[in-house]
Amino acid sequence: MSTQLFQISGWSALLNGVLAIIGVVFLTLFFMKGEPFGTLNDLTSLPWVLSLLPVLWSFYRLGTNEHKFISMIALGVGIVGLLGVFALQLLLVLKVITIWQQTYYITSAFGAIGLWIIIASRIGRAESFISPALAGFGIALGAGWILATLCVWIGGFPPADSVSSMSDMSQFNIITIIGVSLIFLGYFLQPIWAIWLGRFILSRT
Repeated sequence: MSTQLFQISGWSALLNGVLAIIGVVFLTLFFMKGEPFGTLNDLTSLPWVLSLLPVLWSFYRLGTNEHKFISMIALGVGIVGLLGVFALQLLLVLKVITIWQQTYYITSAFGAIGLWIIIASRIGRAESFISPALAGFGIALGAGWILATLCVWIGGFPPADSVSSMSDMSQFNIITIIGVSLIFLGYFLQPIWAIWLGRFILSRT
């Protein structure tokens, strides 16, 4: 993989981490004060998705020699997940859909991103591209998002017209609460992974 691609993916990962932190701040303010912070969080997710695309491509290129088949699978899964988040968040911002209409689908999109992070972490470690600690952190992060997807689909959500507030967890069953908690935990951990990855990549250029 070229030095230029290393640098682009490294800086993109750092940018992704910064955008993720901004998104976490907006999300926290949304639960504390309401709008417009929810919309600002949704808007931040759009460049967040775009900033991960160079990282996605760099891990695909990394594995094309020794792990071509699994690298292609990871690339496909990652693109589906990222574009899914982008499209759903854009539709939400434009008020084409509601948060309740996108819930199952965006959770699945994050599950796909989680699967990509797991595969990319394993490829990166197999190629001695990332450290064991970083690979382990990425695998744990990805597994959390996959488990969150399963919990949300199994637990389900109550009808939208019977829920007074998305932040009132007393309205959901325990499986759904676990799933939602894992999603939010991933929101807080993902910027750590992205910044760690970006710094690691740039240190090797």
